[in-house]
Amino acid sequence: MIRRYLAAVPFLLLLAQPSLSRAATYQATLQRDEGGLPHVTANDWGGLGYGGAWAIAEDNFCRLADQSVTVRAERSRYFGPDARHLIRTSGANDSNLDSDLFYRQIIRRRVIEKLLRLPPPLGPDQRVKDLVAGWAAGYNAYRRSGELTDPTCAGLPWVKRIRPIDVWRRIYQLVLIASGGRFITGAVAAAPPASTASTPRTATPADAIDVAALRDAVGAVTDPVVGSNVFAVGADGMRAGPGLLLANSHLPWLGTERIWEVHLTIPGEYDVWGGSFPGSPLVNEGYNGNLVWGHTNDVSFRFAPVQLTLVPGDPTSYLVDGQPERMKKKTVSVKVRGAGGALERRRHTFWYSRYGTVTNIPSSPGAPPPPTPSPTATPTTCAPPTPGSASA
Repeated sequence: MIRRYLAAVPFLLLLAQPSLSRAATYQATLQRDEGGLPHVTANDWGGLGYGGAWAIAEDNFCRLADQSVTVRAERSRYFGPDARHLIRTSGANDSNLDSDLFYRQIIRRRVIEKLLRLPPPLGPDQRVKDLVAGWAAGYNAYRRSGELTDPTCAGLPWVKRIRPIDVWRRIYQLVLIASGGRFITGAVAAAPPASTASTPRTATPADAIDVAALRDAVGAVTDPVVGSNVFAVGADGMRAGPGLLLANSHLPWLGTERIWEVHLTIPGEYDVWGGSFPGSPLVNEGYNGNLVWGHTNDVSFRFAPVQLTLVPGDPTSYLVDGQPERMKKKTVSVKVRGAGGALERRRHTFWYSRYGTVTNIPSSPGAPPPPTPSPTATPTTCAPPTPGSASA
């Protein structure tokens, strides 16, 4: 990778990454402008991922490493089972043990591997797969480069080499933040009742779900105080220029979803600038020469819970159109650091219906709302970049 700091002399770093059939070599140019913002240029998607990972590792490596512990389901092993894992974006505040059990069952069920096998557009195309493979290689290259000096994580045992599947797991975690990720504690808490011998109450559309309890459970996801502002102005509304996007996302300024700015370029093919969630190799809101995009918080209630009517005397079966149907189950185990640092295994069984993971409501302990920007903060304004430009 060629790295430039303004007028500094560049140097070249090539990484040979072993694979099943060949050694992949990734190369990218990383240039930081006067404001410190990274501009990554590569000739292919693998190199772009490699350079992007190296750039964010320079700024946020310990946060990336912490995320890897989460999606590998190893928080209890290194940080203890009772500490809390807070996702400020949604307000989910789960114990490390509950978090580990939840992500372990995703790993055991090979959810992500199944999605990766789907043909495009349902699954990712080869360009994105190459990008992710390069991103994992760039992370690993920085980890062993000797440049990591942050005492938060440098040299600690939980900072490990990652694989492309770990990057995909982080991407999947981001997808779950305001959906299944809000129900982690509830999914772990769901267990068959001691007895269902009495005749069950038939669920009806009017009383099937305790909506008030569910709204309390999802907390910040539907909190009207939490929101974002995105304004787009087309060419007809501009005195000059093709258009303007103002994106003021009310996302946390710390933690796992703090937006990180980057400019990614493959000359003649791809030129995008914007904000990326740490651990995601793509720009999640930004702009190119033709298009701008952003995202906001929607306080509408978009969850689709289904209350199960259990079969009397058989608490792991439920009724569908009056007919019994058995739940599926998956038992997983995670390593937990106990007293004195000794490791022990904890096991848990998850239950699944045809509608999804069986979950108790309320789903997760409440958490403080995510920090909101200061009233004096200046929102980000974006305009299409000059093709080939490497400065702000």
